[in-house]
Amino acid sequence: MQSGAFRVQLGALRTAEHMCLDACSTVIGEFDTLKQHVENTNGDNFFGQLANHYGIAITTDAQSQLMPNNQTFDPSKYAEESKAFAESVIPQMKNLLNAIGNTSVAMGQFPALLNNSGPAYAAMDNASAFVDG
Repeated sequence: MQSGAFRVQLGALRTAEHMCLDACSTVIGEFDTLKQHVENTNGDNFFGQLANHYGIAITTDAQSQLMPNNQTFDPSKYAEESKAFAESVIPQMKNLLNAIGNTSVAMGQFPALLNNSGPAYAAMDNASAFVDG
């Protein structure tokens, strides 16, 4: 079996590597922003799970105006639901963040492979040269 000759343009390979590195940099920047949002959910009352506990209460004139028939809003009614929601959602958010981080790592491996392929090709090309003898 014979294979035809092929050429690798090292300049194009380098350009592709830099494009991948730029994309990875963008993904990592966005990942850091997302990570900060997820870390902020670790606050004790992010989902309102501590309403009317530990001195945390939601009492504003704006809220009382939104309630019809002079009803008052009692956030403690929803504290248990908020706790259950937070207990189920926060671990899922962290797992998803972990998966995104692992994907980012895999994405970063591709430009590293491109970086290694150029010198490997050049070494093979040099080693396969015919010597006039």
